[in-house]
Amino acid sequence: MNVGLSVVALPLVLLALALVHGPVTAVLAIVLGAAILAMQVILFSVAGAFYPEHIRGTGLGVTVGVGRTGSITGPALAAILLAAGGSSVQVLTGLLPMAVIGGACAALLAWRAPPQD
Repeated sequence: MNVGLSVVALPLVLLALALVHGPVTAVLAIVLGAAILAMQVILFSVAGAFYPEHIRGTGLGVTVGVGRTGSITGPALAAILLAAGGSSVQVLTGLLPMAVIGGACAALLAWRAPPQD
């Protein structure tokens, strides 16, 4: 999956998952998982190209750590919102701005020339 496709697919599939009900939600959940995985791989490869060689390992370690922190806090925040009476549609649509901003940032980095070492 390339950067452009992933950047567009992630928010669209997230929105579709929020609005569609029935058996098709399983298919959308699989597609959403694939889009999220693709964005993670793209982020790590793009991040590696932008750190200078002497700090690349540390930079990628921080990148992975921040991603893991999001993987922990995201579901916890969703659980808090659901426990407070929010619907699953509200939680999923609430994630849309973050998906769009994150995707736009990844796309900008991917299309920018990496710095020279």
